[in-house]
Amino acid sequence: MTTLLTGWLRLNCKSSAGEARPAPSLGLEARIAAVAPRALEEAPLSGFSVAVAQGDRVVFAKGYGFADLAAGVPAEADTVYRIGSIGKTFIAAALVRLVEEGRLSLDDPVAQLVPDLAIDPRITVRHLLSHTSGLVNLFAMPGFAESQGIGTTRQEVVEWIEAFRRHEAKRTAGDPGPAP
Repeated sequence: MTTLLTGWLRLNCKSSAGEARPAPSLGLEARIAAVAPRALEEAPLSGFSVAVAQGDRVVFAKGYGFADLAAGVPAEADTVYRIGSIGKTFIAAALVRLVEEGRLSLDDPVAQLVPDLAIDPRITVRHLLSHTSGLVNLFAMPGFAESQGIGTTRQEVVEWIEAFRRHEAKRTAGDPGPAP
């Protein structure tokens, strides 16, 4: 994420050394191409993908460097990266914004917000954000830790959902709390 943000800043700002950004007269692809090689040199990463959208339309998408350096697999526009838990930060920020706008409460039951999810009706948004919902850890699901969900079959996803439902069915009465 830092590298992508750094790339964006380089496209849109002057560096701390005062060097000018790529000329605005250059097209979008040329501007990105002007900073991508340097990002690969300066950042501790082997590759990244960039996508730029205008409205609902992707106007540029390209990979730079390698998705898997050891195997020599190039980064492509549609490369799926293992981003770990960074998505939690964005989701939390989006939820807090909805709370600030009055469109959501931290005490709203998740079961009302996502009715198709078989979940204890006492679990709230606040529980999810503070990791106190008592929900099963996906990494405890057979096969999830190895794949992190990438390349899983439909059947494996169904099995994880069924395991989740079995776990929820065994829950005893009491307040939601840390997962066992």
